[in-house]
Amino acid sequence: SEHKRHRKEVQTRIATLAKIALPMATSYAAALGYGLASLDGRSEASLHKLEQAVAGFETMGARLFAAMASRELGCVLGGSKGEALMADAELWMAREDVHNPAAASRLYVQGASS
Repeated sequence: SEHKRHRKEVQTRIATLAKIALPMATSYAAALGYGLASLDGRSEASLHKLEQAVAGFETMGARLFAAMASRELGCVLGGSKGEALMADAELWMAREDVHNPAAASRLYVQGASS
């Protein structure tokens, strides 16, 4: 089916990125892994992958990717902690002229809230 084909393609991309010894590749692989784990209903695994992505993007100074992943993390966590993460991410994106943080985030970090 189409769904299985897409899943396999994402798994292949994650494996390819995992072989690249660069922080951006590792972080993006974690973001893709979050999406797959989320689709599978593995909430703990998906949360762990998303936290890895946020940390990796932040460590290397990829602020836009960090903000998008952090916004998604806030959506997933909910509550006051989640709201604070979303607000910080959206404020940063607004300062960078990102007019629709939700849409921008969906482009790169797809999962539970997408």
